[in-house]
Amino acid sequence: MNTTIFFAQYWGWVTVIVAFMFFARPSVLHEVKTIMVKNRGFQLMYGIVSILVSLPTVILHNVWVLSWPVIITLIAWLALIKGVICVMWPEVSQNAKYEFRIKSTRIALGIVCILAIVALVISYRL
Repeated sequence: MNTTIFFAQYWGWVTVIVAFMFFARPSVLHEVKTIMVKNRGFQLMYGIVSILVSLPTVILHNVWVLSWPVIITLIAWLALIKGVICVMWPEVSQNAKYEFRIKSTRIALGIVCILAIVALVISYRL
């Protein structure tokens, strides 16, 4: 199994599982968003974990091609950027209206989930 297929399956399944949890139980997404704004410690840990999980993919699979492997690179970079924002600029999420945070998270999660499913399908066909 090469690195591209491994990361496609890893990020694909992680994304699909998380998206399924948040879409199946919207109240969980509301709880997470509330905790992120009210609890700086949780936000710091969320950001640090996001950085720790995404950085190896960015280092090992920084592939910018006009083909499906770029999906893995995009997901990893988005996760890394999200982690850095959570740690360095907490006011970004604190200043946004609650409804906007929920809606934008659902839209982003839906788009990333579709990309992850595409990467999963392709990775299992190879």
